[in-house]
Amino acid sequence: MKKIFSLSLVLTAMWFFGCGPSKEQLQTLEDIKKLASETSALHDSFMKEHQKEDEEHRKMEQKYDSLKAAGKSTPALDSMAAAHKAILAQHESTIQAHMEKIKSFDDVVKKYSTKIGELAEMKKALEQMQKDAEEIKAACEKMKQEHAQINADHKQFGDMTTAATAPAPSAKK
Repeated sequence: MKKIFSLSLVLTAMWFFGCGPSKEQLQTLEDIKKLASETSALHDSFMKEHQKEDEEHRKMEQKYDSLKAAGKSTPALDSMAAAHKAILAQHESTIQAHMEKIKSFDDVVKKYSTKIGELAEMKKALEQMQKDAEEIKAACEKMKQEHAQINADHKQFGDMTTAATAPAPSAKK
């Protein structure tokens, strides 16, 4: 109780003498928190979609592996599978980078929530976060488009596997 009273007294004195954080510093902190929260929500939403797409791709990959093991793969199927594998590997790399940036956003929020920094320093951190958030948003959109293309390819893959596994036409005499 004594500590709370002392802290209240110190904060009141800081406010009275103009030593506390400025309105602009507090607004910048709120902007930092809001951006971190929005970016994290965007990433979480994307990850839910990505996981569904990844599961679908694994099913297709298993079908492809079965065809390949049976010697019924075609060059077109091989090419499609390799392209998808490369795209999804790039997605994983991009997602890891995003997770690191989002973690750094959380670190910035913690840093300035614990102790308000100089306004210029806080604004610089916010500007970097805004750049990173735009990059994350653009990358998520690009990956969604690539997922849509992969899904279209999966439909084509179904047709190709049907053709590859169809019995050879018998020769009529």
